[in-house]
Amino acid sequence: DLLLMIESDCGGQAKIQRRGDVEYIVGAPELVLEVSHSTASIDLNDKRLDYHAGGVQEYIVYCLAEKQLRWFDLRIDSRERTLPVDGVLRSFMFPGLWLDSKALVARDKKAFVSTAQTGLQSSDHRQFVAQLAAARAVLNEAETSLNRVKPLAEAGAASRAQLDSAVAARSTA
Repeated sequence: DLLLMIESDCGGQAKIQRRGDVEYIVGAPELVLEVSHSTASIDLNDKRLDYHAGGVQEYIVYCLAEKQLRWFDLRIDSRERTLPVDGVLRSFMFPGLWLDSKALVARDKKAFVSTAQTGLQSSDHRQFVAQLAAARAVLNEAETSLNRVKPLAEAGAASRAQLDSAVAARSTA
């Protein structure tokens, strides 16, 4: 099984928190992919509804027994999306993530990798990467501004404490 998430500083809805030596995901990842065999009924029904309720946006289940890739849009409802005629699942949450269902079922690694690489070279993927970089740049700029203001605020607080101390000394004199 696999999950993909957009980092929270790039606009994603989940983040990784560390507690001691262990890292935890807080919030819902954007995409979850399950490989399912004996639990297919649970994965396609209860688990899909749980992921929808929890905020997962896109859900993919590879059913081993049926040799079938099932794809769900959980953004508004939990409806199943139809794979295009070419059998290539093109992720709507991760533009450029292309999964060739026919190559997967046929265990054609070369075709599967070729399709994935084509997706990563697509203009949609380049635009997605640029959007993530722009979101990160905005956050970095905000952090830089905050770091400039913080010393000024600390200096202002120190000056205020000195002023209060001087006023208190005069009133007792």
